[in-house]
Amino acid sequence: MPSIPHDLAAFLVEAKRRTYAGLDDDATVAAPLLAGSKQLEHRAPPYAYRDIYFGMGFFVGQ
Repeated sequence: MPSIPHDLAAFLVEAKRRTYAGLDDDATVAAPLLAGSKQLEHRAPPYAYRDIYFGMGFFVGQ
C-alpha cells in the first residue's frame, strides 16, 4: 500500500480542526451543494476538504 504524503496527512489534521471537529463557523458554506445540509470547507492548495452532513444524529457520511 502506498504511503500518504506527509503534507497530505498534515492537511487533513488541520482541515478537521478547522471544520466539523473544531466547530469553526468560518468554515461553514452559506449555500451548500445539497439543500438542507450543512457544508464545511477548508482549502490549502493544492488540497481542498469538504464535509457535508445532515442533522446531528449518527450517520455513515458521504
